[in-house]
Amino acid sequence: MNDEIRKAAIKVMDLIIAHPIANDFIEPIKENDGMPDYFEIVKNPQDLSTIKTRLSDSKYSNVQQWIDDVELVWSNAEQYYGAQNHNASIAAECRRLFTKYKRSVDALSMGTWCGEVYRLRSKLYDLMGQPPARVKQYASSLGAAHTMKQNMPRFTEREFQSFIAASEMLTGEEDQKEMLKIIDEMQPEIDPGTAEIHLDLTKLSLPTLYALRDYMRTTLEKRGSKYPE
Repeated sequence: MNDEIRKAAIKVMDLIIAHPIANDFIEPIKENDGMPDYFEIVKNPQDLSTIKTRLSDSKYSNVQQWIDDVELVWSNAEQYYGAQNHNASIAAECRRLFTKYKRSVDALSMGTWCGEVYRLRSKLYDLMGQPPARVKQYASSLGAAHTMKQNMPRFTEREFQSFIAASEMLTGEEDQKEMLKIIDEMQPEIDPGTAEIHLDLTKLSLPTLYALRDYMRTTLEKRGSKYPE
């Protein structure tokens, strides 16, 4: 978890902790809190303040570890009180709020991942295009098939994050159709398989990414919104 994502996650924790509905989940459960059997039923207690402290102290190596700890807060409540209990319903609502609040972290995390995959893929293609002399006769055709000859600057991590954020602003049916049309025209070999766009961004070529970005930027501007930068 890099520093930018960690700070975004801390902001998410601040939002959920500030919400009145989360009051019962902020501090650790203590033995004198009137629930003598709590630690017999719940084997892995967790609370929001502890999670925020762990974020501040950089104890999470990746986003999923943080998400798993937050989920543990809600699932512990459901386990202890029972699914039909009012407190379990509150935990379920907190889970919904957390899912909403963490979208910014999801976008940052996805952008970081896509940027790293593109960086590694580009490095691999460069290596494939420059094989050692002893294996060149075997690798030349493979290198030629995969070397990227696109005179476009590659997307940075930040650009991927902006791209993902913009796509989340254009989820209408017509927007989806237009973006699918662009993908089909630019890379007909890709089949999304559904009427909605659920693609591995790393499968998209740079020209496709640029075309989609241009469409999203133009469409958002026409609607009085700004493309995320």
